[in-house]
Amino acid sequence: MIKFLLGVADAQSSNAQVSQQDFTELEKTMLEKIKDLQDVANGIQGDQISFLKDQISSFFTWTGIAVTIALAVITAITAGFQWYSKKLSQEAEAKMAEATQRMNEAKALQEEAKDKISFLEQKQQELKDLLDSQALNDKLRELEKSALITAKLEKQAQGTINIQTAKNVLEETIKECKKYRQFITLSTSIKDGLDDLDSKCEKLAFLLSKTILETSASSQHPHLFNEEQVLGETNGILKQVFRLKEEVNKFYEYEIEPIVDRRKEKGE
Repeated sequence: MIKFLLGVADAQSSNAQVSQQDFTELEKTMLEKIKDLQDVANGIQGDQISFLKDQISSFFTWTGIAVTIALAVITAITAGFQWYSKKLSQEAEAKMAEATQRMNEAKALQEEAKDKISFLEQKQQELKDLLDSQALNDKLRELEKSALITAKLEKQAQGTINIQTAKNVLEETIKECKKYRQFITLSTSIKDGLDDLDSKCEKLAFLLSKTILETSASSQHPHLFNEEQVLGETNGILKQVFRLKEEVNKFYEYEIEPIVDRRKEKGE
């Protein structure tokens, strides 16, 4: 390189003679320039290295932050997924337990229904066997006879009650008519009305006696009488007695009592 510089210098100085001192100064100058260039190069290299370090540090810093955030997000997502999966699993287990319980209940009800159906079928068969038995038929005939006898007795008893009631009411009515005969002197209409009522009482007493005889005969010989007809006759005679009693009461209220009240007012 020195030779090259010397060659340059020779070309510029038109082949002039260079002294030792000039060469030394030139060399010194060149060395200083080279040193400066090295310093500049070292400074540049240092800046580049520092820049690269900063960039690398920044890169790793942001990379670390990003990785940390990513890991946090992944962790949160994973935890959320695990929680949701656990929740779904618990709900599924609860549903499964409920379904199992319902299935067991349904099976229990089904078994209970089978037992009841079997029991009913057994009872139905027993009832069928009983209905087909001769003993039941005999028993039913006996019950029918008893029912018929009971019905006849009830009708006879009701007929007896009707007769006794009619007898008592008619006796009271006859007594009332006899008591009212004290007023026959008040007017001719009262005498005629009481005579008519007495006649009705006698006729009704005759009918009542006839009905009493028929009722007694039907009790002694039930096969000769129709209990429905006898009961109907006792009901009829009882109604007639009550109508006659009402007629006697009205006769006193509308025929005798007004005249008695007028006489009392007059002081007679």
